[in-house]
Amino acid sequence: MIRRPRDHRALLLLAPVPDSAEPASVDTSLPFTAKMVKGRWLYGCHRVSSQGPSTRWFGEKTFMPNDLASAHFSALRVAFSPNASPNAPPPAP
Repeated sequence: MIRRPRDHRALLLLAPVPDSAEPASVDTSLPFTAKMVKGRWLYGCHRVSSQGPSTRWFGEKTFMPNDLASAHFSALRVAFSPNASPNAPPPAP
């Protein structure tokens, strides 16, 4: 005879995690967009939660100084600067 847990929370611990919890095509390690708000840069990163994919914004203090000086972050700042040309292509990933 199989014993059932008395507490429903125990069932949640036993429930399998779906394979499609995070799409393989979404890279969450690097920001994909940037914006300037009140004179400070914010960087948008993909995040996947139980409600689905979303963009989470992080300030400059979240990243290491050498990361902020990298070509990736520099390209984001150039592409999304307030005076950037509207016809400019987005930065390459």
